[in-house]
Amino acid sequence: MLADIIPSGVDREGNEVSFDVWSTLRSNDADTQHWGRSHEWKRSREKYLAWYESKTQDGRKNPYSRSRSFLLSQRETADMIEHIAGVNCSHGQGFNGNAISAEEMRLCNTSQYIVRKDNDDHRGLDLSPELDDEDFERDSNYLLSGLADRTDGVEGDCSCFPPRHGLGGDNDEMSPDEGGFDPGDLIFHPHCLEIYKRVAALRLGSAEPTHVPAFADWWDSDGRANFVPSHESVTRDQWYRHEPGCEFVVANPLQIPALAKIIEAAQRPQSDFDASKNSPFGAKETICTSSNHDIFWELPSELRDMVVSSLDSKDIANLRLASRAFGHLPITLWHDLLRKEVPWVWEAWSNRPYPFMSCTTRPELEARDQAMKERFQAMRRFGQEHKAKEKKLIVLEERRFRKPRAVQQLSRLKTDWHYLYCQLARERKNIKGLQNRERIWKTIEYIVRRITDPDENPDSAMKAHEKAFPFRGP
Repeated sequence: MLADIIPSGVDREGNEVSFDVWSTLRSNDADTQHWGRSHEWKRSREKYLAWYESKTQDGRKNPYSRSRSFLLSQRETADMIEHIAGVNCSHGQGFNGNAISAEEMRLCNTSQYIVRKDNDDHRGLDLSPELDDEDFERDSNYLLSGLADRTDGVEGDCSCFPPRHGLGGDNDEMSPDEGGFDPGDLIFHPHCLEIYKRVAALRLGSAEPTHVPAFADWWDSDGRANFVPSHESVTRDQWYRHEPGCEFVVANPLQIPALAKIIEAAQRPQSDFDASKNSPFGAKETICTSSNHDIFWELPSELRDMVVSSLDSKDIANLRLASRAFGHLPITLWHDLLRKEVPWVWEAWSNRPYPFMSCTTRPELEARDQAMKERFQAMRRFGQEHKAKEKKLIVLEERRFRKPRAVQQLSRLKTDWHYLYCQLARERKNIKGLQNRERIWKTIEYIVRRITDPDENPDSAMKAHEKAFPFRGP
Protein backbone atom coordinates (compact mmCIF):
# COMPACT_ATOMS: atom_id res chain seq x y z
CA MET A 1 0.00 0.00 0.00
CA LEU A 2 1.12 3.50 -0.77
CA ALA A 3 0.32 4.58 2.79
CA ASP A 4 2.70 1.98 4.20
CA ILE A 5 5.71 3.98 2.94
CA ILE A 6 7.21 6.68 5.09
CA PRO A 7 8.63 9.42 2.83
CA SER A 8 12.26 10.37 3.20
CA GLY A 9 14.96 12.17 1.24
CA VAL A 10 17.27 15.17 1.63
CA ASP A 11 16.66 18.83 2.28
CA ARG A 12 17.95 21.75 0.21
CA GLU A 13 21.33 21.61 1.99
CA GLY A 14 21.77 17.89 1.28
CA ASN A 15 21.02 16.80 4.85
CA GLU A 16 19.08 13.63 5.38
CA VAL A 17 15.34 14.00 6.06
CA SER A 18 14.05 10.62 7.21
CA PHE A 19 11.99 9.09 9.97
CA ASP A 20 15.15 7.51 11.35
CA VAL A 21 16.79 10.92 11.77
CA TRP A 22 13.62 12.52 13.10
CA SER A 23 13.04 9.81 15.71
CA THR A 24 16.65 10.22 16.89
CA LEU A 25 16.16 13.97 17.26
CA ARG A 26 12.92 13.36 19.16
CA SER A 27 14.28 10.54 21.33
CA ASN A 28 12.87 12.14 24.48
CA ASP A 29 9.41 12.49 23.02
CA ALA A 30 6.92 10.12 24.66
CA ASP A 31 5.42 9.25 21.30
CA THR A 32 8.74 8.16 19.82
CA GLN A 33 9.52 6.13 22.96
CA HIS A 34 6.48 3.91 22.35
CA TRP A 35 5.88 4.17 18.63
CA GLY A 36 5.40 0.40 18.30
CA ARG A 37 1.83 0.83 19.54
CA SER A 38 -0.57 1.61 16.75
CA HIS A 39 -2.22 4.80 18.02
CA GLU A 40 1.02 6.26 19.39
CA TRP A 41 2.80 5.41 16.14
CA LYS A 42 0.11 7.27 14.19
CA ARG A 43 0.64 10.40 16.30
CA SER A 44 4.40 10.12 15.76
CA ARG A 45 3.77 9.75 12.03
CA GLU A 46 1.70 12.91 12.02
CA LYS A 47 4.50 14.83 13.71
CA TYR A 48 7.07 13.39 11.36
CA LEU A 49 5.05 14.32 8.26
CA ALA A 50 4.74 17.89 9.46
CA TRP A 51 8.50 18.04 10.14
CA TYR A 52 9.25 16.42 6.76
CA GLU A 53 7.14 18.99 4.88
CA SER A 54 8.90 21.84 6.68
CA LYS A 55 12.31 20.48 5.68
CA THR A 56 11.76 19.52 2.05
CA GLN A 57 12.28 21.91 -0.83
CA ASP A 58 9.79 24.80 -0.92
CA GLY A 59 7.79 23.16 1.88
CA ARG A 60 5.62 21.42 -0.70
CA LYS A 61 2.92 19.06 0.51
CA ASN A 62 3.88 15.43 -0.05
CA PRO A 63 1.49 12.73 -1.30
CA TYR A 64 1.44 11.09 2.15
CA SER A 65 -0.85 13.70 3.73
CA ARG A 66 -2.84 13.62 6.99
CA SER A 67 -5.84 11.94 5.42
CA ARG A 68 -3.69 9.02 4.27
CA SER A 69 -1.93 8.52 7.56
CA PHE A 70 -5.02 6.82 9.01
CA LEU A 71 -4.73 4.10 6.36
CA LEU A 72 -1.57 2.89 8.07
CA SER A 73 -1.52 -0.91 8.36
CA GLN A 74 -0.86 -2.75 11.61
CA ARG A 75 2.46 -4.27 10.48
CA GLU A 76 5.69 -3.67 12.39
CA THR A 77 6.90 -0.14 11.81
CA ALA A 78 10.33 -1.36 10.69
CA ASP A 79 8.66 -2.79 7.59
CA MET A 80 7.00 0.52 6.78
CA ILE A 81 9.99 2.81 6.57
CA GLU A 82 11.58 3.56 3.22
CA HIS A 83 15.03 4.83 4.15
CA ILE A 84 16.73 7.03 1.55
CA ALA A 85 20.23 7.92 2.71
CA GLY A 86 21.58 11.42 2.77
CA VAL A 87 25.19 12.17 1.88
CA ASN A 88 26.35 11.89 5.50
CA CYS A 89 23.99 9.11 6.57
CA SER A 90 25.47 6.64 9.06
CA HIS A 91 22.56 4.19 9.15
CA GLY A 92 23.90 0.73 10.00
CA GLN A 93 21.42 -1.45 8.11
CA GLY A 94 22.76 -0.94 4.62
CA PHE A 95 25.38 0.76 2.44
CA ASN A 96 24.99 4.41 1.53
CA GLY A 97 24.08 4.80 -2.13
CA ASN A 98 26.11 8.00 -2.24
CA ALA A 99 29.29 5.98 -1.56
CA ILE A 100 28.76 3.06 -3.96
CA SER A 101 26.57 2.80 -7.05
CA ALA A 102 24.08 0.07 -7.92
CA GLU A 103 26.23 -0.76 -10.96
CA GLU A 104 29.30 -1.29 -8.77
CA MET A 105 27.25 -3.60 -6.55
CA ARG A 106 25.87 -5.62 -9.44
CA LEU A 107 25.88 -9.38 -8.66
CA CYS A 108 26.45 -8.87 -4.91
CA ASN A 109 23.21 -10.76 -4.12
CA THR A 110 23.73 -13.44 -6.76
CA SER A 111 24.47 -16.89 -5.38
CA GLN A 112 24.85 -20.45 -6.60
CA TYR A 113 25.13 -23.95 -5.14
CA ILE A 114 27.70 -26.70 -5.47
CA VAL A 115 25.68 -29.91 -5.14
CA ARG A 116 26.84 -33.48 -4.59
CA LYS A 117 25.53 -35.85 -7.24
CA ASP A 118 25.01 -38.59 -4.64
CA ASN A 119 23.07 -36.35 -2.24
CA ASP A 120 19.90 -38.21 -1.20
CA ASP A 121 18.07 -34.89 -0.83
CA HIS A 122 18.27 -34.38 -4.59
CA ARG A 123 17.11 -37.69 -5.98
CA GLY A 124 16.48 -38.01 -9.69
CA LEU A 125 19.27 -35.71 -10.85
CA ASP A 126 19.66 -35.48 -14.60
CA LEU A 127 23.38 -36.16 -15.08
CA SER A 128 23.39 -35.88 -18.85
CA PRO A 129 25.79 -33.16 -20.14
CA GLU A 130 24.50 -29.60 -20.41
CA LEU A 131 25.67 -26.91 -22.78
CA ASP A 132 27.37 -24.82 -20.09
CA ASP A 133 28.83 -27.62 -17.94
CA GLU A 134 32.28 -26.93 -16.54
CA ASP A 135 35.00 -29.57 -16.71
CA PHE A 136 34.71 -30.53 -13.05
CA GLU A 137 30.96 -31.19 -13.46
CA ARG A 138 31.72 -33.89 -16.01
CA ASP A 139 34.62 -35.48 -14.14
CA SER A 140 33.67 -35.27 -10.43
CA ASN A 141 30.89 -35.95 -7.94
CA TYR A 142 29.78 -32.30 -7.97
CA LEU A 143 27.69 -30.07 -10.17
CA LEU A 144 26.47 -26.46 -10.16
CA SER A 145 22.92 -25.22 -9.67
CA GLY A 146 21.43 -22.25 -11.46
CA LEU A 147 21.52 -18.76 -9.92
CA ALA A 148 19.66 -17.52 -6.85
CA ASP A 149 19.05 -13.89 -6.01
CA ARG A 150 19.72 -14.05 -2.27
CA THR A 151 22.83 -15.07 -0.36
CA ASP A 152 21.79 -15.61 3.26
CA GLY A 153 20.61 -19.16 2.53
CA VAL A 154 18.43 -19.15 5.64
CA GLU A 155 15.05 -17.65 4.93
CA GLY A 156 12.65 -17.45 2.04
CA ASP A 157 12.76 -18.82 -1.46
CA CYS A 158 16.19 -20.11 -2.41
CA SER A 159 15.08 -21.54 -5.73
CA CYS A 160 17.54 -21.30 -8.62
CA PHE A 161 17.27 -20.33 -12.27
CA PRO A 162 17.81 -21.69 -14.82
CA PRO A 163 17.13 -25.25 -13.64
CA ARG A 164 20.28 -27.29 -14.17
CA HIS A 165 20.42 -31.06 -14.12
CA GLY A 166 16.88 -31.10 -12.73
CA LEU A 167 17.71 -28.75 -9.85
CA GLY A 168 16.19 -25.42 -8.93
CA GLY A 169 12.91 -25.49 -10.84
CA ASP A 170 9.44 -24.79 -9.44
CA ASN A 171 9.32 -28.24 -7.84
CA ASP A 172 12.74 -28.00 -6.17
CA GLU A 173 13.28 -24.82 -4.18
CA MET A 174 16.50 -26.13 -2.60
CA SER A 175 15.38 -24.58 0.66
CA PRO A 176 18.06 -25.11 3.34
CA ASP A 177 17.42 -26.39 6.84
CA GLU A 178 18.21 -24.47 10.03
CA GLY A 179 21.84 -25.56 9.94
CA GLY A 180 22.45 -23.74 6.68
CA PHE A 181 22.13 -26.13 3.74
CA ASP A 182 21.40 -29.73 2.96
CA PRO A 183 24.44 -31.94 3.61
CA GLY A 184 26.87 -31.63 0.73
CA ASP A 185 25.29 -28.45 -0.69
CA LEU A 186 27.49 -25.36 -0.58
CA ILE A 187 26.27 -21.84 -1.33
CA PHE A 188 28.69 -19.25 -2.67
CA HIS A 189 29.01 -16.12 -4.78
CA PRO A 190 29.91 -17.13 -8.36
CA HIS A 191 32.62 -14.46 -8.43
CA CYS A 192 34.18 -15.90 -5.25
CA LEU A 193 34.39 -19.31 -6.93
CA GLU A 194 36.15 -17.71 -9.91
CA ILE A 195 38.73 -16.16 -7.59
CA TYR A 196 39.21 -19.52 -5.87
CA LYS A 197 39.93 -21.16 -9.23
CA ARG A 198 42.71 -18.68 -9.91
CA VAL A 199 44.28 -18.99 -6.46
CA ALA A 200 44.17 -22.79 -6.81
CA ALA A 201 45.70 -22.67 -10.30
CA LEU A 202 48.54 -20.47 -9.02
CA ARG A 203 49.22 -22.34 -5.76
CA LEU A 204 48.21 -25.96 -6.43
CA GLY A 205 49.22 -26.23 -10.06
CA SER A 206 47.21 -29.43 -10.46
CA ALA A 207 44.68 -30.25 -13.16
CA GLU A 208 41.91 -27.62 -13.12
CA PRO A 209 38.95 -30.09 -12.98
CA THR A 210 40.16 -31.15 -9.52
CA HIS A 211 40.21 -27.67 -7.97
CA VAL A 212 36.50 -27.20 -7.23
CA PRO A 213 35.95 -30.78 -5.96
CA ALA A 214 38.95 -30.32 -3.64
CA PHE A 215 37.35 -27.18 -2.22
CA ALA A 216 33.93 -28.85 -1.78
CA ASP A 217 35.49 -31.88 -0.09
CA TRP A 218 37.48 -29.65 2.27
CA TRP A 219 34.43 -27.55 3.14
CA ASP A 220 32.33 -30.61 3.89
CA SER A 221 35.01 -32.26 6.06
CA ASP A 222 36.81 -29.32 7.69
CA GLY A 223 35.73 -25.89 6.47
CA ARG A 224 32.31 -25.74 8.14
CA ALA A 225 33.82 -26.36 11.57
CA ASN A 226 36.79 -24.00 11.40
CA PHE A 227 37.19 -20.24 11.33
CA VAL A 228 38.30 -18.71 8.03
CA PRO A 229 40.12 -15.35 8.25
CA SER A 230 38.31 -12.36 6.85
CA HIS A 231 38.67 -8.60 6.58
CA GLU A 232 37.57 -6.50 9.56
CA SER A 233 34.65 -5.25 7.44
CA VAL A 234 33.18 -8.76 7.64
CA THR A 235 32.21 -10.34 10.94
CA ARG A 236 33.12 -13.88 11.96
CA ASP A 237 29.61 -14.96 10.91
CA GLN A 238 30.28 -13.55 7.42
CA TRP A 239 27.94 -10.57 7.81
CA TYR A 240 29.05 -7.25 6.32
CA ARG A 241 29.60 -4.20 8.49
CA HIS A 242 27.52 -1.40 6.99
CA GLU A 243 29.88 1.41 7.92
CA PRO A 244 31.42 4.22 5.86
CA GLY A 245 34.51 2.92 4.12
CA CYS A 246 33.30 -0.70 4.04
CA GLU A 247 31.26 -0.40 0.84
CA PHE A 248 33.92 -2.19 -1.20
CA VAL A 249 32.91 -5.60 0.27
CA VAL A 250 29.88 -5.66 -2.06
CA ALA A 251 31.64 -4.35 -5.19
CA ASN A 252 31.89 -6.65 -8.21
CA PRO A 253 35.44 -8.11 -8.13
CA LEU A 254 35.44 -9.56 -11.66
CA GLN A 255 34.18 -6.85 -13.97
CA ILE A 256 35.85 -3.61 -12.83
CA PRO A 257 35.60 -0.73 -15.33
CA ALA A 258 38.16 1.45 -13.51
CA LEU A 259 40.71 -1.38 -13.55
CA ALA A 260 40.03 -2.05 -17.22
CA LYS A 261 40.87 1.59 -18.04
CA ILE A 262 44.21 1.41 -16.19
CA ILE A 263 45.09 -1.86 -17.93
CA GLU A 264 44.23 -0.37 -21.31
CA ALA A 265 46.40 2.69 -20.60
CA ALA A 266 49.36 0.43 -19.71
CA GLN A 267 49.51 -1.30 -23.09
CA ARG A 268 52.31 -0.21 -25.44
CA PRO A 269 51.80 -1.64 -28.95
CA GLN A 270 54.56 0.52 -30.49
CA SER A 271 57.17 -1.46 -32.41
CA ASP A 272 60.09 0.14 -30.53
CA PHE A 273 58.73 -0.82 -27.11
CA ASP A 274 60.16 -3.95 -25.47
CA ALA A 275 59.54 -4.38 -21.74
CA SER A 276 62.55 -6.69 -21.43
CA LYS A 277 64.89 -3.95 -22.70
CA ASN A 278 63.20 -0.63 -21.92
CA SER A 279 63.58 0.89 -18.48
CA PRO A 280 61.36 3.43 -16.66
CA PHE A 281 64.53 5.20 -15.48
CA GLY A 282 66.07 6.40 -18.71
CA ALA A 283 69.10 5.24 -20.73
CA LYS A 284 71.27 2.40 -19.48
CA GLU A 285 74.62 3.39 -17.95
CA THR A 286 77.55 1.36 -19.22
CA ILE A 287 80.33 2.57 -16.89
CA CYS A 288 80.64 3.26 -13.20
CA THR A 289 80.17 6.98 -12.58
CA SER A 290 80.65 6.77 -8.83
CA SER A 291 83.97 7.66 -7.22
CA ASN A 292 83.42 4.90 -4.67
CA HIS A 293 84.07 1.31 -5.65
CA ASP A 294 80.77 -0.48 -6.32
CA ILE A 295 81.12 -4.26 -6.42
CA PHE A 296 77.78 -4.61 -8.20
CA TRP A 297 79.33 -3.04 -11.34
CA GLU A 298 81.59 -6.06 -11.55
CA LEU A 299 78.61 -8.46 -11.85
CA PRO A 300 77.19 -9.38 -15.27
CA SER A 301 73.80 -7.81 -15.94
CA GLU A 302 72.17 -11.25 -15.75
CA LEU A 303 73.36 -11.68 -12.15
CA ARG A 304 72.22 -8.18 -11.23
CA ASP A 305 68.80 -9.06 -12.59
CA MET A 306 68.79 -12.21 -10.46
CA VAL A 307 69.58 -10.10 -7.38
CA VAL A 308 66.64 -7.73 -7.85
CA SER A 309 64.26 -10.54 -8.84
CA SER A 310 64.46 -11.91 -5.29
CA LEU A 311 63.60 -8.55 -3.65
CA ASP A 312 60.34 -6.76 -3.00
CA SER A 313 59.59 -3.24 -4.23
CA LYS A 314 60.84 -1.46 -1.08
CA ASP A 315 64.15 -3.35 -1.09
CA ILE A 316 64.63 -2.60 -4.79
CA ALA A 317 64.11 1.12 -4.12
CA ASN A 318 66.71 1.04 -1.33
CA LEU A 319 69.14 -0.92 -3.52
CA ARG A 320 68.86 1.69 -6.28
CA LEU A 321 69.72 4.38 -3.73
CA ALA A 322 72.75 2.40 -2.55
CA SER A 323 74.14 1.39 -5.95
CA ARG A 324 74.03 3.13 -9.32
CA ALA A 325 74.62 -0.25 -10.93
CA PHE A 326 70.86 -0.72 -10.61
CA GLY A 327 69.98 2.57 -12.26
CA HIS A 328 68.68 0.73 -15.32
CA LEU A 329 66.12 -1.98 -14.61
CA PRO A 330 63.96 -3.69 -17.24
CA ILE A 331 60.22 -2.99 -17.12
CA THR A 332 59.53 -6.73 -16.94
CA LEU A 333 60.81 -6.59 -13.37
CA TRP A 334 57.50 -4.99 -12.36
CA HIS A 335 55.64 -7.82 -14.03
CA ASP A 336 57.36 -10.16 -11.57
CA LEU A 337 56.54 -7.80 -8.70
CA LEU A 338 52.87 -7.75 -9.70
CA ARG A 339 52.72 -11.53 -9.67
CA LYS A 340 54.37 -11.68 -6.24
CA GLU A 341 52.77 -8.70 -4.51
CA VAL A 342 49.46 -8.23 -6.32
CA PRO A 343 48.60 -11.71 -7.68
CA TRP A 344 44.88 -10.88 -7.65
CA VAL A 345 45.47 -8.75 -10.75
CA TRP A 346 45.38 -11.98 -12.75
CA GLU A 347 45.18 -10.14 -16.06
CA ALA A 348 48.99 -10.02 -15.70
CA TRP A 349 49.39 -13.80 -15.78
CA SER A 350 46.19 -15.64 -16.69
CA ASN A 351 43.70 -15.64 -19.55
CA ARG A 352 41.28 -18.03 -17.88
CA PRO A 353 37.77 -16.98 -19.03
CA TYR A 354 34.77 -16.33 -16.78
CA PRO A 355 31.82 -18.74 -17.07
CA PHE A 356 28.84 -16.78 -18.33
CA MET A 357 26.88 -17.40 -15.10
CA SER A 358 29.54 -15.56 -13.09
CA CYS A 359 28.77 -12.41 -15.12
CA THR A 360 24.97 -12.30 -14.97
CA THR A 361 22.07 -12.40 -12.50
CA ARG A 362 18.96 -14.49 -12.08
CA PRO A 363 16.58 -11.65 -13.14
CA GLU A 364 18.65 -11.07 -16.28
CA LEU A 365 18.49 -14.77 -17.16
CA GLU A 366 14.76 -14.89 -16.47
CA ALA A 367 14.19 -11.86 -18.72
CA ARG A 368 16.22 -13.52 -21.49
CA ASP A 369 14.31 -16.76 -21.07
CA GLN A 370 11.01 -14.90 -21.40
CA ALA A 371 12.24 -13.12 -24.55
CA MET A 372 13.23 -16.48 -26.05
CA LYS A 373 9.80 -17.92 -25.31
CA GLU A 374 8.17 -14.98 -27.06
CA ARG A 375 10.39 -15.53 -30.09
CA PHE A 376 9.40 -19.19 -30.25
CA GLN A 377 5.73 -18.24 -29.97
CA ALA A 378 6.14 -15.74 -32.80
CA MET A 379 7.58 -18.52 -34.96
CA ARG A 380 4.12 -20.07 -35.25
CA ARG A 381 3.28 -17.51 -37.91
CA PHE A 382 6.35 -18.40 -40.00
CA GLY A 383 6.48 -20.73 -42.95
CA GLN A 384 8.28 -24.02 -42.51
CA GLU A 385 11.52 -22.87 -44.17
CA HIS A 386 11.59 -19.55 -42.30
CA LYS A 387 10.79 -21.33 -39.03
CA ALA A 388 13.74 -23.70 -39.47
CA LYS A 389 16.12 -20.80 -40.12
CA GLU A 390 14.85 -18.85 -37.10
CA LYS A 391 15.17 -21.88 -34.82
CA LYS A 392 18.74 -22.46 -36.01
CA LEU A 393 19.54 -18.79 -35.39
CA ILE A 394 18.14 -18.98 -31.83
CA VAL A 395 20.22 -22.07 -31.06
CA LEU A 396 23.38 -20.35 -32.30
CA GLU A 397 22.62 -17.23 -30.25
CA GLU A 398 22.11 -19.36 -27.14
CA ARG A 399 25.42 -21.15 -27.69
CA ARG A 400 27.24 -17.82 -28.05
CA PHE A 401 25.49 -16.40 -24.97
CA ARG A 402 26.49 -19.37 -22.80
CA LYS A 403 30.12 -19.33 -23.89
CA PRO A 404 32.66 -18.25 -21.26
CA ARG A 405 33.52 -14.53 -21.23
CA ALA A 406 37.04 -13.82 -22.42
CA VAL A 407 39.65 -12.30 -20.08
CA GLN A 408 42.49 -10.46 -21.76
CA GLN A 409 45.95 -11.48 -20.56
CA LEU A 410 48.43 -8.65 -20.96
CA SER A 411 51.45 -9.10 -23.19
CA ARG A 412 54.65 -9.49 -21.18
CA LEU A 413 56.72 -7.50 -23.69
CA LYS A 414 54.11 -4.94 -24.81
CA THR A 415 52.89 -3.75 -21.39
CA ASP A 416 54.36 -0.95 -19.31
CA TRP A 417 54.39 -2.93 -16.07
CA HIS A 418 56.01 -0.12 -14.10
CA TYR A 419 53.18 2.24 -15.06
CA LEU A 420 50.58 -0.42 -14.21
CA TYR A 421 52.20 -1.19 -10.85
CA CYS A 422 52.37 2.49 -9.85
CA GLN A 423 48.81 3.24 -10.99
CA LEU A 424 47.40 0.31 -9.06
CA ALA A 425 49.24 1.45 -5.93
CA ARG A 426 47.99 5.01 -6.41
CA GLU A 427 44.36 4.15 -7.18
CA ARG A 428 43.86 1.16 -4.88
CA LYS A 429 41.60 2.98 -2.43
CA ASN A 430 39.50 4.40 -5.27
CA ILE A 431 38.74 1.11 -7.02
CA LYS A 432 36.25 -0.73 -4.82
CA GLY A 433 36.03 -3.81 -7.06
CA LEU A 434 39.80 -4.30 -6.86
CA GLN A 435 39.75 -3.87 -3.07
CA ASN A 436 37.10 -6.57 -2.87
CA ARG A 437 39.06 -8.84 -5.18
CA GLU A 438 42.08 -8.46 -2.87
CA ARG A 439 39.96 -9.19 0.22
CA ILE A 440 38.48 -12.38 -1.23
CA TRP A 441 41.83 -13.51 -2.64
CA LYS A 442 43.54 -13.29 0.76
CA THR A 443 40.80 -15.30 2.47
CA ILE A 444 40.97 -17.97 -0.23
CA GLU A 445 44.75 -18.18 0.13
CA TYR A 446 44.12 -19.55 3.62
CA ILE A 447 41.58 -22.07 2.32
CA VAL A 448 44.04 -23.32 -0.30
CA ARG A 449 46.69 -23.59 2.41
CA ARG A 450 44.36 -25.81 4.46
CA ILE A 451 43.49 -27.93 1.43
CA THR A 452 47.19 -28.38 0.66
CA ASP A 453 48.15 -29.33 4.21
CA PRO A 454 45.04 -30.41 6.19
CA ASP A 455 47.19 -31.77 9.04
CA GLU A 456 48.81 -28.40 9.77
CA ASN A 457 47.89 -26.98 13.15
CA PRO A 458 45.09 -24.41 12.52
CA ASP A 459 46.64 -21.84 14.87
CA SER A 460 50.03 -22.13 13.17
CA ALA A 461 48.35 -21.94 9.77
CA MET A 462 46.47 -18.80 10.79
CA LYS A 463 49.59 -17.04 12.10
CA ALA A 464 51.59 -17.90 8.98
CA HIS A 465 48.74 -16.75 6.76
CA GLU A 466 48.28 -13.42 8.54
CA LYS A 467 51.99 -12.74 8.18
CA ALA A 468 52.05 -13.57 4.46
CA PHE A 469 48.68 -12.01 3.51
CA PRO A 470 47.76 -9.24 5.99
CA PHE A 471 44.47 -7.50 5.39
CA ARG A 472 44.90 -3.83 4.67
CA GLY A 473 42.35 -1.21 5.65
CA PRO A 474 39.95 0.19 3.04
